Amino acid sequence: MLSSIRNHTKGWLGMTLLGLIAIPFAFTGVYSYMSGGGNVVVATVDGRDIGQREHTNAYQSYRQRLQSLLGANFRPDLLDEKTLRREALDRLIEEIVLVQTAQDQGYRVGINQLAQEITATDAFQTGGRFDRELYQMRLAQTGRTPEQYEQGLRTQLLMEQLLGGLGNTAFVTAAELAEAQRLQLQRRNLAYALILPVTMADLPVPDETALEAFYADSGAMFAEPEQVRLDYLDLSIEGLMHEVGEPDEVTLELLFEDEKTRLATTEERRARHILLELPADADEAVRAATLAKAEALHAQLVDGVDFAELARTESADPGSSEAGGDLGFFGRGQMDPAFESAAFEQAIDEISVPIRSAFGYHLIQVTEIRGKASPDLDSMRATLIELYRRQQAEQIFYDRSETLANLAYEHPDALDAAAEALGLEIQQSPWLSRATGDDWLLAEPRVLEAAFSPEVLGEGLNSEVLELADGRLLVLRLGEHKAARQLELGEIRDAVVASYPEMRAGELALERGSELLVRLRGGERLNALATEAGLETVEVSGMGRDDTLRPLSIVRAAFRLPRPGGSGSSVTGVELEDGGYALVQLLGVEAGVPETPEAATRLREALTRVQGSAELAGVMTGIRSRAAVDINADNL
Repeated sequence: MLSSIRNHTKGWLGMTLLGLIAIPFAFTGVYSYMSGGGNVVVATVDGRDIGQREHTNAYQSYRQRLQSLLGANFRPDLLDEKTLRREALDRLIEEIVLVQTAQDQGYRVGINQLAQEITATDAFQTGGRFDRELYQMRLAQTGRTPEQYEQGLRTQLLMEQLLGGLGNTAFVTAAELAEAQRLQLQRRNLAYALILPVTMADLPVPDETALEAFYADSGAMFAEPEQVRLDYLDLSIEGLMHEVGEPDEVTLELLFEDEKTRLATTEERRARHILLELPADADEAVRAATLAKAEALHAQLVDGVDFAELARTESADPGSSEAGGDLGFFGRGQMDPAFESAAFEQAIDEISVPIRSAFGYHLIQVTEIRGKASPDLDSMRATLIELYRRQQAEQIFYDRSETLANLAYEHPDALDAAAEALGLEIQQSPWLSRATGDDWLLAEPRVLEAAFSPEVLGEGLNSEVLELADGRLLVLRLGEHKAARQLELGEIRDAVVASYPEMRAGELALERGSELLVRLRGGERLNALATEAGLETVEVSGMGRDDTLRPLSIVRAAFRLPRPGGSGSSVTGVELEDGGYALVQLLGVEAGVPETPEAATRLREALTRVQGSAELAGVMTGIRSRAAVDINADNL
């Protein structure tokens, strides 16, 4: 399967480095290439270690995506954190083997593609144009290296190529499309009547007996969960940067000398090339034949044959051949060394002799040169000051992190010793429950786990040093504790009285609807029942599965009912999302037919995506089964 889609590769330049404009900022999802994994190994995949920090980053991202997906329905107290951590690890392992497979199958990401992705990033632009000073500032602020960002972005694009290739090779047969049209595009005619709680809201104020009965039945609504208030120490690089003053002029000049080469905009050349591929293990006969062909092409170019036309027909680099061999602009350190050496020695329009690289033989023509622009100290001053402060803060952070761990362990019943030694303030959290959302620092899952752990909650000890996803370190201990309890009716009488009409109205709607459903199934007509009950009957023709005008529960119920006249009943009752009730009667079924050719095309594309996902799942299962994976469960 995978070998059949190798034509999606972007060419030999996928092997080169992006040193010119690569900058680490706002890239998430490919954790291993963005930061060190930490010393504690959680798993090893084909010899590649996954560290604890890397796993924690993956877990946090996975949990945040889950929260975003569920929205208001997100309930941290119902989550099994151990299961989530293992699921995040499984996804990370699959990501690693997916990237390795893409690389093994010949997928590459070219320098032009990387450059386009970065220069098009809004975070690096001013007024809609790429801003070099801005991305240099982002670099200093994040403390990450260009190589880390480049590798992360390259990895993301590799996976997109592989996944896109799988999607492009999937196909749907005519029979499968016809069956899908029949089912997915089917239309249903129905009638329904709504019994809404709002129509029963004029209930009398409950007497004490009714109120107590309602409170007893709904007591879980009025329970107060277990809560803690935490004392904690927070050590972070960002916090320490405030302790670092600006460097003196001598230090700034030394830093400038160290950084200017890396941050400078060096000379760039634009070139086109013709590549004749030559495998590294090719024998002498193949090498000689390839060189002979390269020399013959060189002779044609010298005689005046158009370079671009020859590149389109002869070059083996799919990433540039269609553009006449054009590679765009590149600087030193971005190409194969032999290729770079030749390109930077040539004059404009000169045709090189065949140049041997790791990919084969190249014929190169430089078409444009952009001049060198060396930065000066004043233009880089703000960036260098930011870089200096971060570097100094990082060193302080690593020194103090060891002190924090030692003192928190040596004085397990208090934070005072560590706070005094490190100059940190003992901070206090708000009241937290296990279901606290992610709107506050200590609501991060690892912190909540520690807060309610036997050591902290039961024994009153300091927690271990907790490293959060953003790199900061926390040590916490229990400040105050509230046990879970059932609130007394006297404490919440007003809330119970306010809730009673809504809850009771919903119950009455359900009771009334159930009574009418019995009569409807007994043969009475929906219109007559609705009129008798003072309800409105709504008739719908041609309702599709994707209907958004009716309540979702009614749509689902209508498509579950059997056709009228069959062996099953074509009437039902359903509870509505808002607490009401609906009586639903299916009147007829219309065969699914695409309304337009475009609709049929959209359905085919959707089915193809599903098929591609299924094929990808199968490929991933096979890849995972062949990978050597060793998981250290104790380190999760």
